[in-house]
Amino acid sequence: MVYLDVLLLTNFLLAYFLLLAAGALSGQRASFGRMLAGIFRRWQPEVYEGYLRRLGLPKDKAFKDYSRGMKMKLAIAVALSH
Repeated sequence: MVYLDVLLLTNFLLAYFLLLAAGALSGQRASFGRMLAGIFRRWQPEVYEGYLRRLGLPKDKAFKDYSRGMKMKLAIAVALSH
């Protein structure tokens, strides 16, 4: 169980730092999902989109306009989708 917690935390931190690196981009969440599909072998786009809907993240808002909380939600969605 501890291993799973550490793995999830590691995935979350990786996703968060990827978001920080992409922060200068004006791209939207769909393009970010396509970028991550090229990074993670077991990327699940339908799971990613499901989390984004459940977390209430807008489709048409650019990353640079996301609040800190929205970026955290996005990082959680990314961490759980691969």
